[in-house]
Amino acid sequence: MQNRRTRTPRYYPLKTLWLAITLAGFSSTWTVPAGAQEGPRRLQLIIDTDAGLDDMVALALCLQEPRVNVRAIVLSDGVLSAGQGIQVVGRLLVAMGKAGVPMFGPSPERARPPAPPFRPQVKRRLDLALPMRPGSTPGARLLRMLNEKELAPGPVTLLALGPMGSIRRLLRLRPELKDRLAGIVAAGAPGTTRSFNARFDKEAWTEVARSGVQVTYLVHGPAALKPARWARQAPPGGAHARDRLTRAGVLVRQLLSTPEVARHYALDLSELTDELPLFYLLRPSLFTRRPQQGAHITLDPTDSRGLFKLFNDVLLKGN
Repeated sequence: MQNRRTRTPRYYPLKTLWLAITLAGFSSTWTVPAGAQEGPRRLQLIIDTDAGLDDMVALALCLQEPRVNVRAIVLSDGVLSAGQGIQVVGRLLVAMGKAGVPMFGPSPERARPPAPPFRPQVKRRLDLALPMRPGSTPGARLLRMLNEKELAPGPVTLLALGPMGSIRRLLRLRPELKDRLAGIVAAGAPGTTRSFNARFDKEAWTEVARSGVQVTYLVHGPAALKPARWARQAPPGGAHARDRLTRAGVLVRQLLSTPEVARHYALDLSELTDELPLFYLLRPSLFTRRPQQGAHITLDPTDSRGLFKLFNDVLLKGN
């Protein structure tokens, strides 16, 4: 409605995020990796992102999924800078009706990795897909501490869609949190060569792996190959009427409505990657575990039909 006031996303200093996890107050002894489950319990997530296009799709899916509670979103430098990420993620939160989800970012004075050469093109594409609208100004200027009312107790899993620079800083600020996390689920292969996130911030990727918190790595593969039709503006969810789409379905269709953006998502980012952590947490049976390497777990998606059915289930009402 025209007169309805739009809530503005809130942005908080990264050093206050530890409160969100400290209040969880649970042991690190668990048997299922990083909170993966197929039961009815609601998953409690804190999501690290560098606000690439596939991150934005993954965020929309997480925010839509009723079995997930997104407690906070952490911005790391990567595809976009953390500051640019605050802008576009803020617009996404408003579009999803989730403006109350708090955002966190690193201190502006910290050292930053060099920007990737494609950052301006990705930012332009995201501005096309998620243009600034009246009432959707991100809340980076609003600084206040988290309070207990915003933080429900329960297990917390860190979902790493970005290069984990802010996760590294968080674990440095509050090393005692290592024993309180359910784990980290990361989009990408272990090591520092096979994924953009690892190559962009090798120090963060390596330090988090050595932090003592168990990391579950999800490696994309042939089963996660996106349909070529998505590049022709035939988006996930199919040609269903708008009234059959969830908010995430409408947003994903909006994101991919521009031919340039649709081609980038379907062809340049040709395999599901940042979408996989949510799918793993919801349906771990869709993945196969690789032989154990060190203290961490590496999984491959093996059920293509199951993956894309789960994708559509989040985008469509009544599925």
